[in-house]
Amino acid sequence: MSAVRHMLFFARNTGTILVLVLALLVVINFVVEFHSEHAAVRQKLLDDKWLLDQCGKPDFYLNLKQHSDLCAEVERNARRNVLLHCVQSALKQTELCGFISCTELANNIVQTVIRGGIFTIALAVAIVLCVPVLAVHLYRVLAQNIADAHIKQNFNMPYGMNPSLLNAEYDYANLRRRSVVRYQDLHDVPMLGSV
Repeated sequence: MSAVRHMLFFARNTGTILVLVLALLVVINFVVEFHSEHAAVRQKLLDDKWLLDQCGKPDFYLNLKQHSDLCAEVERNARRNVLLHCVQSALKQTELCGFISCTELANNIVQTVIRGGIFTIALAVAIVLCVPVLAVHLYRVLAQNIADAHIKQNFNMPYGMNPSLLNAEYDYANLRRRSVVRYQDLHDVPMLGSV
């Protein structure tokens, strides 16, 4: 019976499970993007450390002349908050459909269907129609097998072999019995309509 409960639980909560899996995939994608951006920004800061020190010297700054915007960019990068920059960059790069954009994924699916033609469309329609029918059939077979096992266990066992009786699930000693009405007791009770 527990297999049926598990199947019913999964069937009732399929939407919730799919949303949780999608959310988990988005979070994992965000963490990967955040980590890669954080590593890149830290490496850039380490690489620009010498240049930042040199930009602080007046003679180096004067020698740059038209490249003075390089020092301004290095100073701006050194002053910004690394974590906030990484979160912003990760949010820009995080995709709902995995590591590629949803439009690119839809484009790939359309291109596959166009290249495959009628065969691909027929296969997709067959899968969409056959999988639910097969799932319902397998569920019915499972439910029928469980019902047959229950019937066999409770009604087709020889006397003394029923597991529910062997395991003492029923306590026959303490069952309340219906009182038996005897004919002799009926004479002492007044009849209806008599005074």
